[in-house]
Amino acid sequence: MQEALKGLDQKTRPVGLMEIDKTFERVLQESGAGSGGRKLKHLQDLFSSVAKEEKDLLIRLIMGEIRQGALQGLILEAIAEASSVPPERVRQGLMFSGDIGEVARVALEEGSAGLSRFQPRLFHPILPRLANPAAGEEEALARLGEVGWEYKIDGARIQIHKEGAEIAYEDIQESPRYPGGLALRFARVKSYREDKSSLEADTIQKVQAIFESQRK
Repeated sequence: MQEALKGLDQKTRPVGLMEIDKTFERVLQESGAGSGGRKLKHLQDLFSSVAKEEKDLLIRLIMGEIRQGALQGLILEAIAEASSVPPERVRQGLMFSGDIGEVARVALEEGSAGLSRFQPRLFHPILPRLANPAAGEEEALARLGEVGWEYKIDGARIQIHKEGAEIAYEDIQESPRYPGGLALRFARVKSYREDKSSLEADTIQKVQAIFESQRK
């Protein structure tokens, strides 16, 4: 990141979200000989075009340290309104998918019918979800019909699938936010490995060795 901020030819101009997204996509797609330099050039072109406050925001976004404060519930309501899809369908889509960006894209492009593709999948966690609220006991009983009651102790139900996953990433960078002092940039799940267990996962020592070789 420090290299991308060096020697910028600052020419501030309006930069939209789509342009920023396309720049990040180009960075991710670069590979092969000389890809490091091309990635650097993409970021430098972007940083040269934005004001200081916007640059600070982009840096924190790339580093995974942004705190922009929008509540997920508010974003889901905005997706529902923009796509004319019932909020309940949007929330259900996110519960099964876990990817709010993909849910937004499908809702806007395909509507409620498209969201039906999001269903429970093996080894894919379902997000926790609060109960549907009612104004009081009478409304709840009217909506539920015949019901039974039982005591409930507050808590959370969790399910853990003990299997390996291949993680793809752009590169490894130093970060004081984590105990190991390192972070994977643009980390994403590439595939699930049913032939591997969590006990075979790379250790922090292995990651540190990769990081050191990356710096040479």
